[in-house]
Amino acid sequence: MNRRIACVLIADFPLLTLLRDQPELAGKPVALADNPTNRSTVLIANALAAKEGVEAGMTTVQAMNICPELTVLIKDDKKEDFRFGQLIKSLRNFSPHVEQAKPQAAYLDVSGLKRKYPQEKNLAEKIISFVKLQGYPVRVGIADNKFTSLAAAWVSPVDSYTIIPTGEERRFLQSQPIQLLPMDQEQYERLYRLGIRTMGQFAVLPDQEVAERFGSEGARFLKLARGEDGSPLKPTQLDEKEKQSRELESPLGTQIGILFYVNSILEEKLAQLAGKGLACEKILVTLSTAGNNQIPIQISVAEGTNTPKTFLDILRLELEKIILPAPVSEIQLSIQATFPLSSEQLSLYQRRGANPLRSILTKLRRVVGNGNVLSSQLVPTHKPEGRFHLAPVASDRKEKKNSQVISDSSVSFSRNSISGFRLYHPPKPATVRTENGSIGFVIGDSWFGDVTRQEGPWELSGEWWSHAYDRSYFEIELSDGGRFLLFLDNSTKQWFVQGIFD
Repeated sequence: MNRRIACVLIADFPLLTLLRDQPELAGKPVALADNPTNRSTVLIANALAAKEGVEAGMTTVQAMNICPELTVLIKDDKKEDFRFGQLIKSLRNFSPHVEQAKPQAAYLDVSGLKRKYPQEKNLAEKIISFVKLQGYPVRVGIADNKFTSLAAAWVSPVDSYTIIPTGEERRFLQSQPIQLLPMDQEQYERLYRLGIRTMGQFAVLPDQEVAERFGSEGARFLKLARGEDGSPLKPTQLDEKEKQSRELESPLGTQIGILFYVNSILEEKLAQLAGKGLACEKILVTLSTAGNNQIPIQISVAEGTNTPKTFLDILRLELEKIILPAPVSEIQLSIQATFPLSSEQLSLYQRRGANPLRSILTKLRRVVGNGNVLSSQLVPTHKPEGRFHLAPVASDRKEKKNSQVISDSSVSFSRNSISGFRLYHPPKPATVRTENGSIGFVIGDSWFGDVTRQEGPWELSGEWWSHAYDRSYFEIELSDGGRFLLFLDNSTKQWFVQGIFD
């Protein structure tokens, strides 16, 4: 069964949510600004204001000069979040899996709804009618992936829909403007200078050329323009916060006793969540002691689960850090965050230990600190140094959406067999004396000597779109047998040692 995604788009939602409370502004030019000062910027202008020449990006003073009768409203994030949260809850009447894509869109997994809606247009019409009753003009797009469904919604008339059949994604996107791609303004301008106006024109460019000009992000945009979007639907967490307290028959002063009682509460609460198709991601355990002292312990796991042991293992680590001022007389447990169970968790044949690394990383963060668990990530560069950087390990959904897999490609300088190479990161400055175009003498970090043999140069350049470099590499051997890799920075005419051959 093909995955089908519906995008519900409410253009200018941040402005509409304020206009709902001020019906007297109907039929008047209105703009939304980011703050109440004279230096504030117009974020959104309604149709009447746009007709007078008001545009997003203007200052409010400029907008008022163009349209003196303009009413400027100030963005209200709390009200916006509350209203969109209400809408998300309402959309769960159509699908249990709804992703909130602020500030104005939501994605629904509408796969497998043919029994209730024999044709997808029936579903689209029903969603439109439902959202209109909430007081919002809406557009709907349905396709096999999120980006194509969003593009389909954008090109739909207000209170209408566009449905893209399976396999027609690229054909549909060919004629659509590149402004639908999630690029920044500078990238749009670069495409315009190349004469590219539509996603079809962008989609036919060679992968390698796009990667060289626009980096790894360009490769992602190229896939989107071709109708290839494999990003998963990430349903918005449901508000299932529940609290349960348990007064103890006798005060507890041991770790084992506290874990026993927490386990008895957890088993009950997690079983209830599982019955709703939900997994728990975060809990709050509050220990109350004599003298009305309260010790809160918040526990988060890398992946939602209904297994108490995962939470208890982390709670055990936290209890080892705490010195109780008195025995515990009451234990309160609150479910802080939930998430829909994955298809694997709903399976009758669940694999045990499918993601042991996530549990290990979660425990490590508890021991050494959240920002101290790092992994190396490749960087899209051909420079020997800077091929990777250390970043927090991407183990949860929020981190994963920003992580990328970049294939490595080694850079060879010499055809000789090399037993080992120690890289300087960053390269170290060197003093080089040349004679008749050849390297004669070198002073490095803690060594120096006459050069008895050299090979090269090998030219290496790139990244003209960001931090350009242009280098000439040489492999040298000194009179004492030491071998080094040097390069001349052709832009600054400075010499550097790249590393040592062993």
